[in-house]
Amino acid sequence: MEFEGKTIVMADTDFIGDYDDIAREFLKTVFDIELDECLITDESALSDFSTCCIPENYVEPEDLTRQERLEHLYKTGDAEMIKLIKEKYDIDVDPHDYLITVFEKIRKINTTVYN
Repeated sequence: MEFEGKTIVMADTDFIGDYDDIAREFLKTVFDIELDECLITDESALSDFSTCCIPENYVEPEDLTRQERLEHLYKTGDAEMIKLIKEKYDIDVDPHDYLITVFEKIRKINTTVYN
């Protein structure tokens, strides 16, 4: 795809489709997003969705620069996301983990539980 002389290259989706069932449930549970409402690829990371986890009572610090406020916003979202994933799935994740890595952890837990 070209946009004003720039080329946009989409990441592959070769493997993410193997996790559709987990992705659908995970995205709804953690981010309140339907799988059909977003694009996820093999390189999509949890941090791509940080702002979906901002608490309703979030108060933006006023004494910070614009950049510092953005960093604070993302760190807050990341912390809430990690906490929610640990609570719901009992797995440890990092905000920079690829979704496919998280889905694989969930699949392993589900396989262990049912075998």
